[in-house]
Amino acid sequence: MNVTQVSQACQNLIDSARNEMAEKSGATASSERNYALTLNANFIPEWFTFEANDVSDEGKVVKAEKEKCYKALHASHHNGKHPNPSTVWARIRKHGSEAQYGVEETSGAKHGKSPDLRITDDLVPLYKFLKRQESLSDKQSIVLMYVGSALREGMGMDLALIESGK
Repeated sequence: MNVTQVSQACQNLIDSARNEMAEKSGATASSERNYALTLNANFIPEWFTFEANDVSDEGKVVKAEKEKCYKALHASHHNGKHPNPSTVWARIRKHGSEAQYGVEETSGAKHGKSPDLRITDDLVPLYKFLKRQESLSDKQSIVLMYVGSALREGMGMDLALIESGK
């Protein structure tokens, strides 16, 4: 399957789960979970990691699904406009991530990400931010060096790919 295409059978499952979720919006969290599980099983792998500003082919497909979700939420709302569809989408993404990676309990706090994913999610944006700066203080340069080293040596990531945005 091409990353920009979803088979018609899978799309029908996704449409059905999305519509059920929109119709029950606010009444039950299980419909949001079911929608997230349907996306996990029939959509782009790790769809919940894509951000709104992602311009990759996969990111565009995820954005289109998010827009379909918003449209369904608006259509099923009693006054024709859901008050906050982005909050619903954020919960659905969270359900998708938790279903994929589980929820770890650490001293009473819930963390829906694996340690590797959390490290990557936190350090890659910091590395990119520091690389974009026109100038860095000595302290900031040292931080950039250590963050780059952690990503390269610790996580086995290619810094050239990170810098190129891939």
